[in-house]
Amino acid sequence: MPLGKINFTSWNIKRDLANKSQLAVGCFKRFIQSSPLWKDGERVQCNVTWDGLSCWPPTLAGYMAEISCFPELKGIRYNTSQNASRLCYENGTWAEKSDYSNCKPLSTEDGLLQVLWDVKEATTVYYAGYGLSLLALLAALSIFLYFKDLRCLRNTIHTNLFITYILLDLMWIVTAKLQLQQSPTAAGTKAACILTIFLTYLMGTNFFWMFVEGLYLYVLVVKTFSVEIVKVHVYALVGWGLPAIVVLIWALVKAYFSPLSSDTFLLL
Repeated sequence: MPLGKINFTSWNIKRDLANKSQLAVGCFKRFIQSSPLWKDGERVQCNVTWDGLSCWPPTLAGYMAEISCFPELKGIRYNTSQNASRLCYENGTWAEKSDYSNCKPLSTEDGLLQVLWDVKEATTVYYAGYGLSLLALLAALSIFLYFKDLRCLRNTIHTNLFITYILLDLMWIVTAKLQLQQSPTAAGTKAACILTIFLTYLMGTNFFWMFVEGLYLYVLVVKTFSVEIVKVHVYALVGWGLPAIVVLIWALVKAYFSPLSSDTFLLL
């Protein structure tokens, strides 16, 4: 079937692109440089068109156009390995409707597998980040503990802050391992819930020890001659004790308003 080429004159651009959505305009622009298809010296082509859902390319008259199904519609994911179709009549006009009968939504199982895959990919990034953070913190902590000349109140505060981050990294990794088990058990799920409380506590200690860093700097700058008034045990009480009180209150309130007995995973 010989095909020829002529100048593109099949559209009135102002007419065809007027009052079109951005997707429709993008569809037209995508094929605006295409040359019309010819058969036996006559122009027999259905022009590019947007049906409100998909972009149909220029197609020879008498042929069935096929494109991949849309990946998503109204929040529902579809199987893109199948094709939608639309007939181009012999007179160069499109069939009134496109055929999307082969475009099937992904089953709940397929969607769940995709979600699990996405979670796995994100978790891998987290593991790498927390792992690198853990190595760097252990190196820094080793330096502070090894060199006795570095032992002072300021570095003691730094050391406690490092310890909170180290414990947080370890707790996150352990908790993630329990929560992402392919075949979770009731004991493992309960352990993950309990560890989440400790994870929240360690996050609190991070912030409180950063507050202690700021408090120490304030005392050092503003109360220069009274810097020794605040002892290390006071800073330790603020950094380790106050978040424990906050998390204890949070855990009791959460346990009261969201009883564990209503969690179906814990009833397995």
